[in-house]
Amino acid sequence: MLVIGQTKGFEHDSVSDAMVAIFEMGRESGLWETMLRTDTELLLKSRRVVPGRLLEAGFSFDHPTWRETADDLVAAVRDRPRRP
Repeated sequence: MLVIGQTKGFEHDSVSDAMVAIFEMGRESGLWETMLRTDTELLLKSRRVVPGRLLEAGFSFDHPTWRETADDLVAAVRDRPRRP
């Protein structure tokens, strides 16, 4: 899970607490790994990243394109049971 906590100007004290809480929940449960970031450069600079080393090592992605990934995420959210 990628958690980005960039703020401009005023930053509420709860922002960093929430980031740590998400990190700790994933670590303690073992359900996810969390990467904490406070800058958005990698997301906002529109860089195309090709995972050359992973591909050369024989790794294959379940969803090799962003579109396939997004479609799968949307389907998972739509198909999940609703909370009462």
